[in-house]
Amino acid sequence: MNTKTVLNKLKPFVLFIFVIYIAIVLNLTIIRFGRFYPERQLNLLLFADLIETYKRYGFWSFTRLFFGNIGWFIPFGFLLPLLLKKESFFKVVVMGFMFSFAIETIQFIFRKGVAELDDLILNTIGVAIGYYFYKLLVSCRMNRPLSSYNALFYHVSIFLRRFTRNINWIFNSQKFAKKIEHNALKYRVYKHQSVLIRKLGGTDLIFQRNKVDNLIIAIKKLNGIIVRPGETFSFCYLVGHPTKKKGYKEGILLCNGEAKPGIGGGLCQISNLIHWLCLHSPLTITERHHHSFDPFPDEGR
Repeated sequence: MNTKTVLNKLKPFVLFIFVIYIAIVLNLTIIRFGRFYPERQLNLLLFADLIETYKRYGFWSFTRLFFGNIGWFIPFGFLLPLLLKKESFFKVVVMGFMFSFAIETIQFIFRKGVAELDDLILNTIGVAIGYYFYKLLVSCRMNRPLSSYNALFYHVSIFLRRFTRNINWIFNSQKFAKKIEHNALKYRVYKHQSVLIRKLGGTDLIFQRNKVDNLIIAIKKLNGIIVRPGETFSFCYLVGHPTKKKGYKEGILLCNGEAKPGIGGGLCQISNLIHWLCLHSPLTITERHHHSFDPFPDEGR
């Protein structure tokens, strides 16, 4: 799997991190630690401040100042390309230079610090290093999804999917089917049934019974929904996120190639049934997500 493809899916999360990073940098350079000077301070002597720091405070203070100016801008060069549609070394470095220049200008105009040529150069070097790390990352190939490498990545991936989905629901002009009609319609397009209690390996049957309770809760959100012309039926939109608070119980979830207990487990049975019915109707299926494996193959069904 192409790493850049994976990272593109993380754009909302990257944007969130980038905004926090910018806020932290502005806080450190201007808001929190910036102090008012009696006069505007401008230092255009190359590395003069670094040399003075070394002479007065020693090697460690010099090192902290030198690498601090570089290090604080490495995230800029790393994160920004992930947000740009068309990135290039020149574009990222120029934008990093302009960001640093803006900080130094504000420090100079509002007397919130010393505007230094050293800072501008070292900040830009940090951006270039960050961009190098970005290119190093996107050149890697992943043999499996990022979420499968670590439990933290998995939970972050789930959060991002849900977050992105909810944002799309808010700002998307797409109309979703919401109206429920309790009276039976005149014609039946297709009929199908699915066994509710089915043994899955060595799993406890209590999870199968809990699944039935979960399905009863979800069906109340779905039964009788009228899909008008121009509307989209969305299982996730209508059912929402299954939680304990809503009454959902632990059923069997399928993730990363294995079956394990989880709140709301078994809801896939009703979504799969709806998908099957839609295949035998004039409706057009615009989106569907399947499990990583099928615990109940079609053989013997």
